[in-house]
Amino acid sequence: MRLPRCIRVLTRATAHVLMNSKTEPKSDEELMTEIAAGDSSALGQLYLRHNGAVRAMIRYVAPKMSRHDVDDVTQEVFLSLGKSARLYRHRSLFNAFLFRIATNRTRDWQRRSWLRFQFFKVDEQQAAQPALIDSENTPSKQTMLSRTIRQVLQSLSYEHREVLVLRVIQGFTCDEIAVILKIRPKTVRTRLHRARSAVMEHSHASVWKDVLSENTP
Repeated sequence: MRLPRCIRVLTRATAHVLMNSKTEPKSDEELMTEIAAGDSSALGQLYLRHNGAVRAMIRYVAPKMSRHDVDDVTQEVFLSLGKSARLYRHRSLFNAFLFRIATNRTRDWQRRSWLRFQFFKVDEQQAAQPALIDSENTPSKQTMLSRTIRQVLQSLSYEHREVLVLRVIQGFTCDEIAVILKIRPKTVRTRLHRARSAVMEHSHASVWKDVLSENTP
């Protein structure tokens, strides 16, 4: 992954400091306060702590997105997080604040992708498929499961895929998703119900059966 220079420098410096630090790690809220006060190194700590979860959320919500685009959007999320630090209020759940930004940046990518298609008529589907293979160049069981899940997600509308990923994969409650997406909790539950119904009608519904039943709000 090729990070912007500012993020690369922050990440390297932050990793070095953390490895040599004997103090207790700071909370997300404390780091946001430091970012708002102008301490850019705190952003590096948040990036190291949360970039994996953000990247996973983006890949599931937008399964056609290439790895390069996932990296770019992830970078945009954390740059936006740094710029929005002064808007953060400690009474707010940090994860909801972060994933709201991630959701908005993913939507922005979807709009840009649609415009690119309209202007250039480029079919990016093949290029966007993640090339996940094991060390022997043979698809592993986990790889095949991941591809199946992505196919199921891709069959849903964007708004239904969005709530399903946030609920089932990221583990947010319906109330938290409502905060992230800025919609009513009732709307979240309606979309989630429809998404689950659509998934269970899919030919590969067995992949989701236990997960869906265990994550009923």
